Amino acid sequence: MVIMKNLFKKKAFKIGVPIALAVILGLVLFFTLNQQNGYDENAIFGSRVSDLNRANQSVSGDTRFSGVVESQQSVQYKKNGERKIEEIYVKVGDTIKKGASLFRYDVKESENSIAQAQLDIEGKQQEINILAADPSTEAQIAIRQADIEIRKLKNDIASYQQEIDNAIVKSDIDGIVKAVNETGVSAQGMDAPIVEVMEIGEYRVKGKVDEQQIYALTVGDEMRVISRVDESKSWIGVLQKIETEPENNEENSLGNDTSARASSYPFYVALEDTEGLMLGQHVFVELSNGMDMDLDLSGIWLDLGYVVHEEDGTYAWVSENGKLKKRPVEVGETNEEMYIEEIVSGLEDSDIIVWPDETYTEGMQVIDASEASE
Repeated sequence: MVIMKNLFKKKAFKIGVPIALAVILGLVLFFTLNQQNGYDENAIFGSRVSDLNRANQSVSGDTRFSGVVESQQSVQYKKNGERKIEEIYVKVGDTIKKGASLFRYDVKESENSIAQAQLDIEGKQQEINILAADPSTEAQIAIRQADIEIRKLKNDIASYQQEIDNAIVKSDIDGIVKAVNETGVSAQGMDAPIVEVMEIGEYRVKGKVDEQQIYALTVGDEMRVISRVDESKSWIGVLQKIETEPENNEENSLGNDTSARASSYPFYVALEDTEGLMLGQHVFVELSNGMDMDLDLSGIWLDLGYVVHEEDGTYAWVSENGKLKKRPVEVGETNEEMYIEEIVSGLEDSDIIVWPDETYTEGMQVIDASEASE
């Protein structure tokens, strides 16, 4: 499955969100704290490199969810109204072909209804035969009424016969039987499919997110699928869909003790590559945060906007003894998809760095935003 190329541009934007929030926080702090604490009116708020360093940012257990590998298409076969199921021909795990019989409705009631309708037709026909000898208007009206009722009974017979002819429900796809429910009712008393069949073909991953964490996910997010057995094995995909209706199930998202008591919402991840995955395999799912899994993020990696590139070199605005200073820095690799670049030298995690602005001049007061907010 091909993942849209512009995904990474979107992820780059999302990676920059914490940066934007830091800038906004700086502005808020400026207007609310500078007078209270005697700061210079032109003071600038900066952030520690350690807080901005992408190499220090990892996906926590709180963003890991449980998931299962399933086919791209899953077809549910529900019971038709109040009809009774006579026999189910399949069981969970069966591999079936298109056209295979899944279950059969009980048709005794339909057969009895046909027999009764045929008797009623015979009675109405006898009534017509008797009334035919009576030329009165009343008799003619009664004949027309009986004829109407005969036509209705014949339509009923055709409907009952269709139920008999379609008593056996067959699969529309080649697939594997995912679920069988003889009652057609879930544990919560809701309608449930009698049989559910997963199509054999391309895989996707169905995950579950609880109501407390659902807002952390957005359709289009890059996701990482991890083997439960061997966490060194992982696959990259895109969040394709988030259901808006909860699914009550004991197996909710991991990493949060309260999730077991919360409603879970299914979401689906389309994968770039499914090699090594098996249908029905249980996996972990987490936000990839746009990270290139083949990139070693050791050292310092900052948003591209923090380093100023000019003809005479590259530099960053940092705080030295509380004063703004242009400091030369050496950059290494650049990952445009993630919108970050490596800082080889010139910065340490303990440094305070400021988002560049052409109005800045050296010597301006710099305040550590994390300390100012305490």
